[in-house]
Amino acid sequence: MKRKALCEAMKDKLIEDRAFIVDFGDFNEIKTKRAYEFLKKAGFDKEKVLFILNKDNQSRDNIIKSIRNLSAVEYDYSYKINAYEILKVDKVLIDKGCFGKIKEIWESGNGS
Repeated sequence: MKRKALCEAMKDKLIEDRAFIVDFGDFNEIKTKRAYEFLKKAGFDKEKVLFILNKDNQSRDNIIKSIRNLSAVEYDYSYKINAYEILKVDKVLIDKGCFGKIKEIWESGNGS
């Protein structure tokens, strides 16, 4: 049931063009200003944003430290994500490295 809810929440974001796959691979320094400028360029600076991160991403700690001071930004890991977290935000940014895990959840949720 939880996987089905997660699958439907993600499907809604995808249909509404509110979910994006992003490569955070070169995030090699801790800079909140850089994270804010990234969101501003993307047009997400005035919206609630959820970063779904890969726990194995080498830049993960730098990303977290850069976004944690931004008030409308949250983060979680692909293996812990739930439907509520996706539904309560305006935009979802998915780390390219965890797309396989998201796809796995999607496929298992659609199959039930």
